[in-house]
Amino acid sequence: MVILSVHTDRKIVRAIDEVRRGNFFLSPEVSGYLVERIAGSHSESGEESGEGALTPRQREILALLCDGLSEKQIAYRLQLSCNGVHTHKHNLMKRLDIHSTAELVKFAVRMGLVPLDPG
Repeated sequence: MVILSVHTDRKIVRAIDEVRRGNFFLSPEVSGYLVERIAGSHSESGEESGEGALTPRQREILALLCDGLSEKQIAYRLQLSCNGVHTHKHNLMKRLDIHSTAELVKFAVRMGLVPLDPG
């Protein structure tokens, strides 16, 4: 047996009324979550300016990846641990919702973060 409060009953009735009229109904919790996700996706996807969504270290590592350097080579060049470079790369990929190094390179070129080398 489920016991609902009067407040919950009102929400359910309001939701049914809104949907019956052809509208959407979102609870404050759900609408707040959606606003955060939408606002966050614009800055995380690089829509601001490409570079604006990335830290300076992430841009540096991305540029070196685009130059064809391995994580180990990047670690040596930047005097970081291999694990540190891997973590930066992982966070960068997560932030941009990208799943491979090739996609990272494609993103960097598309956003003008690295120049295309014609030769």
